Amino acid sequence: MTLSRTWKLLAAIMTATALFVGTAGVGPRRVEAAFNAQACIDALRGDRSAALALSKEQTTNFNRTTTGSKLDKALAADIKALKDQSDALYKAYQYAYRGSKATANQWITKANAAIARANAAQKAYNAQTAVINKASAKINADRDLLSSRTDATDAVCSGF
Repeated sequence: MTLSRTWKLLAAIMTATALFVGTAGVGPRRVEAAFNAQACIDALRGDRSAALALSKEQTTNFNRTTTGSKLDKALAADIKALKDQSDALYKAYQYAYRGSKATANQWITKANAAIARANAAQKAYNAQTAVINKASAKINADRDLLSSRTDATDAVCSGF
């Protein structure tokens, strides 16, 4: 026996009970609920699917921030380049203070290369942040949609 056939049979039994018992409180309310059961089940299934999709989106977006992610690698490259730049400029200062301008200029060249690497890493970091922000906005919209869906489901399933 299929689910819809079961509900039809249940509705027929409830109708017969309502006619037999009368409208003394039990009959008509339950008959109406039996006719809306499939709509309630369908609404609950839709809510479940939407909730699972939202959970998957949230997990995917979280994974964009974890160790080994593109964001993490860009941040690590940026930090390393900034450290290299700082170290190179410190050495350039030391050599310039000692009067070795040629060696100081070599360290300045290394510092400039490190700054270029830091700028490239920062662009990659900003690009990943934009991807995460865009996904977060979609997640927020989907969460709002799910909330309104569950409100509608509550209305469809009232009486069960």
